[in-house]
Amino acid sequence: MPSATDVVVGILGSAEAKTQLVNQVYQEVLHRAVDDAAVPGFVAALQQGLTQERFEAILAGSDEYLTLHGGTNDGFVNGIYQDFLNRPAEQSTIDNLDRLLTKRFTREQVALAVDTSAERYTIEVGRVYQTFLGRVPDSTEVAAWVGPLTQGLTINGFVTAVASS
Repeated sequence: MPSATDVVVGILGSAEAKTQLVNQVYQEVLHRAVDDAAVPGFVAALQQGLTQERFEAILAGSDEYLTLHGGTNDGFVNGIYQDFLNRPAEQSTIDNLDRLLTKRFTREQVALAVDTSAERYTIEVGRVYQTFLGRVPDSTEVAAWVGPLTQGLTINGFVTAVASS
């Protein structure tokens, strides 16, 4: 008989689950439905190891996302803060990230940095606890997960651990 972890891994790794993830991320990041033609490629990439965080950053780093947020670095930074952190960016953050975008970083790199921040993972821990455990995590539980997430544990790995507990 398979373990609870094996069952969760099997479900989360299925084409159906990856298809749902592609649809969800498109809605959350680009605020639209995914093009049918794009689904198989992203599902395959996710099944082969593309992380949810990297996938979100790819979409947020796109020209479409930039256009959706006014076509400027300021609009882009505000967009990723609103979409990933559920809040506007402070002016000092906008200024700092604008300098980085102008000099050496891509939009995808900046989006990935915000998407893999402790603040973003704190939000994600709360969402996963609410979804799978029906409750809000306490501060000790949040800290216990945010550390490993910022050090490389993927959202998928985190969800597997919580859902199989």
